[in-house]
Amino acid sequence: GGALAAVVLGCTAAKFWPTAKLKAVQANVNWLWTLAQPALFALLGASVKLDAIKVDELASGLFIIAVALSIRIAVTRVAMFGSMLNSKECLLVCIAWLPKATVQAAVGGTALELAVELNLGPEQVARAELVLMLSVLVILLTAPIGAIGIAVAGPKYLTLDKADDISTLPTKSTGLAAHDSNAAESKAQAPAQATEK
Repeated sequence: GGALAAVVLGCTAAKFWPTAKLKAVQANVNWLWTLAQPALFALLGASVKLDAIKVDELASGLFIIAVALSIRIAVTRVAMFGSMLNSKECLLVCIAWLPKATVQAAVGGTALELAVELNLGPEQVARAELVLMLSVLVILLTAPIGAIGIAVAGPKYLTLDKADDISTLPTKSTGLAAHDSNAAESKAQAPAQATEK
């Protein structure tokens, strides 16, 4: 409930708050994120348990992750149909949605903890350990791949539209105005040419 309320609050503020207040809050949040980001990722890295990876289940785990990421990329691309993004920008969005780390690190070991706490038996504990291993693998694989992909593809696939460039582009209204001025000039020249003849 709390997480959903935070998302709804942010969307509501972005849509209905005055621009001046919105920019002030955004500046404060950006400053706070600058301080909290190192601590967040330090805790995230500390929560990754490398000993959860089992060599005999590594191949099946990689296969599951590959299938899941393929489906995720396909759904992300389908969700952008009808948007104003071009193909390169859509590809960048797919790359940006590739990393998975925060949620997996936070809840990856929850199933194992419950299985042990509730004494569900060795079969359920083994399944929970598989979930933990997949969480660790997806963090180790997708986080660096996504970060490198965004850093490399971002400058190549994104372009910055400057205000001066936009203001100099011909518009429909300016085109019609130029056409009307040319027509008026030609009408003005027609009587003069007739009198000369």
